[in-house]
This record gives sequence, C-alpha cells and structure tokens, in this order.
Amino acid sequence: MFLEALCAEQNHRLIEAHKVAETFRLHLRASARETCDSQLKNFEQTIEDLEIRIRQRRKEVEEIRQKSDRFNSSMVDIQSSTNRLLDLIEISPDRAENLITDVDSSFTALQYLGRDLKKSLDVSSSTEIDRELKDIASSVETVRDSLDRARKNQEENESVRDRIERTLSTIKLFLNRKRQ
Repeated sequence: MFLEALCAEQNHRLIEAHKVAETFRLHLRASARETCDSQLKNFEQTIEDLEIRIRQRRKEVEEIRQKSDRFNSSMVDIQSSTNRLLDLIEISPDRAENLITDVDSSFTALQYLGRDLKKSLDVSSSTEIDRELKDIASSVETVRDSLDRARKNQEENESVRDRIERTLSTIKLFLNRKRQ
C-alpha cells in the first residue's frame, strides 16, 4: 500500500515534471524564435543600410572619378598652355601677357579642383561601415549564444526527464517483484 502510494506520487510528479518541461520547452522555443526574428529584422535593416551606403560610395567614387578626369584634363590644358606660352614668349613677348593670365586662371581652377578632390578622398565613413559590420558580428554572436543556452537547457530537461523515468521504472520493477 505504501509503495503504491509512493509510486502514484512519483507518477504524479513525473506528469507534473513533463508539464513543466513542456511549458519550458515551449517558452524556450518562443523565446528563441522571437530572438531569431528580432535579429533577422536587425540583420535585414543593417543589410539595407549597408546597401544604401554602398550605393552612396559608388556615387562618391563616380564623382571622384569625374573630378580626377577634370583635374587631369586641366593639367593637360595647363601644360599645353605653358608650352604655347613659352613658344609665344620666344616669338612675341608682347602677346604673352594674355596667355600668362589664362594660365594663371587655369592654375587657380586646377588648385580648386585639387582641393575638392582631396576632400572627396577623405573617406571617414569607412569606420562607420566597420562599426556596422562589428554590430552584425555581435548580433550573430548573441543569436549563437541564445541558441547554445536553449540547447543546453533542453539537454538538461531531457536528462532530468530520463532520471525521473528511470526512477519510476525502478519503482515499478520493485513493486512488480513485491507482488510476485
């Protein structure tokens, strides 16, 4: 009688443990799903932000290329004007003054283009991209940690369930032997 009551009590505890384990499992799954969904949304937003930045960078690179082309073209023009000026000075020093003014204005324009090109090449936002990539890496690590914790908890729950089932089996065997 005592053993039957003990067995019934252990059976009741096992049922309760199964309920708790199932509730915990459902909670872990929901929590893991929410974490994964949240991280996925963060990843999608980060990817979208990075795509926007890539498009901006491509636009900036195109602008830099155009500025570089203008700079190179201006350099060629100044060199050509300088050569013409030297030739003109040899032929007619009187007319060289106009050409010197043209070369001076071309050189001033070239200086502005050079400064503008230097400003364009000062790409400080590459650190922002690095920071975003570090944020993604951190988010991925958070998801991995959450999944590892969920796996560990599930393994612990299965271990507890196995121990309870073994204990109940031992009790049932003991009761069956006592009845015989």
